[in-house]
Amino acid sequence: MKYQIKQWVRCCESCQRSKIQRHTKTPLGTFSFPDARFTHIHIDIVGPLPPSEGQIYLLTIIDRFSRWPEAVPIPDMRAKTICRAIFDTWISRFGCPSVVTSDQGSQLRSSVCVEFTRMLGTQKIKTTPYHPISNGIVERFRRHLKSAIKAHENEKWSELIPIILLGIRTAVKEDLQSSCSELVYSTTLRLPCDMIDASDIPPCDIEFITDLRHRMQQLNPVATSAHCTDRFYIHPSLKSSSHIWTRRLAQISIYHTLRQVN
Repeated sequence: MKYQIKQWVRCCESCQRSKIQRHTKTPLGTFSFPDARFTHIHIDIVGPLPPSEGQIYLLTIIDRFSRWPEAVPIPDMRAKTICRAIFDTWISRFGCPSVVTSDQGSQLRSSVCVEFTRMLGTQKIKTTPYHPISNGIVERFRRHLKSAIKAHENEKWSELIPIILLGIRTAVKEDLQSSCSELVYSTTLRLPCDMIDASDIPPCDIEFITDLRHRMQQLNPVATSAHCTDRFYIHPSLKSSSHIWTRRLAQISIYHTLRQVN
C-alpha cells in the first residue's frame, strides 16, 4: 500500500505544485584556466548614465588572463555600435579573441553580433540568466569603475575614463601579485607622480637594482581558482521522469509551469 500511495501522490498535480521539499540545484560550469593573453575576454554594458558629450553607456571589456580593462563610452546600445567599439578599441590593439563571454542581453544575441563573432572566428559564451556571478570578473570591474566615477563628482564622466583606467591598470592585484600592466608590457607604467625631479633623490644601490630586476623577471601570474562552495542536489528520479515542474523567476505568478522532459 505504501508504494501505491507514493505513486498516487506523485501523480497528484496539487501535491507536486505545493509540497516542494527540496529544489534541484545543479553545479555551475567553470571556465578553463587561461594560458595566454587576450584569448578570452568578458564584456558587459554599464548604463544608462547621465549624458556626457553625447555618450550614455559604457562598454566594459576585460581580459581573463591579464585582467587588462577597457571602458568605451558609447551613445547607444545598438548591436552595430557595440561591434564597432569592440573592433576599434580592443581588436585593433590586441587582435581577435578566441572566446568572448557576455550576458544574454538582446543586443549581444542579435544577428549582427552573431555574424560579427563568426567573421572573427570567435566562440561566444552566454552566462546563466539571473546569475551575474557567471560574469563576475567584469561585474567587479564595473563596480570599481562606477565607484571611481562617483568619487570624482564630475558630470562629464566620459572625460574621467582615461585617468580612472590608468589607476586600475597600475593597481597591484593581490591574487596575481602584480598589476595588469606588468602582465601586458612586462614593466610598470610611468605615473604622474613619477615625473618628480629625481636630482634630489640619492642614487640607489647597484646591488638592490640588480636584485629588483631579477625579481621582476621572475614574475608569473597566479592561476585562477573557483571559490564556489554551494551544495548541489539532483533528485534521483529526475532522469526517469516524463514531466517536471520548473520555476519561472521572471514571472510574478506563483504558479509553476509543467513541461515535458525531452
